[in-house]
Amino acid sequence: MYLKNCSYETIGDKDSQTVCYFFMAERINIEPVEGVRLVMIYPYDWNYCMTPWKYHDKNMGKTGGGEEFLSWFISEIYDEKYQRQYIGGYSLGGLFALFAACEKELFDGVMSVSGSLWYPGALEYFNEKSIGKRIGKIYMSLGDKESLTKNAEREKVGFNTEKLAEVFGRTKEVFFEYNRGGHFTAISERIAKSILTEIN
Repeated sequence: MYLKNCSYETIGDKDSQTVCYFFMAERINIEPVEGVRLVMIYPYDWNYCMTPWKYHDKNMGKTGGGEEFLSWFISEIYDEKYQRQYIGGYSLGGLFALFAACEKELFDGVMSVSGSLWYPGALEYFNEKSIGKRIGKIYMSLGDKESLTKNAEREKVGFNTEKLAEVFGRTKEVFFEYNRGGHFTAISERIAKSILTEIN
């Protein structure tokens, strides 16, 4: 199904009472997760939709549309019928998922898989904002080679992710782990693992 701002597909048991909304830059092959209705969401303008505030980087183009996209997602895709609601994302999608969990009391858990927590302002924002009261568990992961870059911003991802896992852990249950490899290693496997860890 194609909508104004994104395309999405649903995977798994249509009668499940548990739903996971997961944000990705592009389609991947992922197996159904038992007991979960998985809604894979692919925003057209990835950098714009997944970034909560503006960051001037010529390689990223337009940024800062996260708040606008979150409102659109809630009105067009979010479905109140599910008893348990989870949100997650990969890369910038992980940043967006944590942002959404801070901004809205709609989710029972959140997953940031190889989340782009290097993004300027992320450390400050999440230090100041409280994660949603409804959130039970926070899953965070990172590839063990993701910080090995010459990019001055992106090399902060390891430090920032570890620091925010510590910050969130003051009030919530946090599961943080390093996976082997870089940012683009075993993406579908990492996503499946994050969902299983989060819901169990």
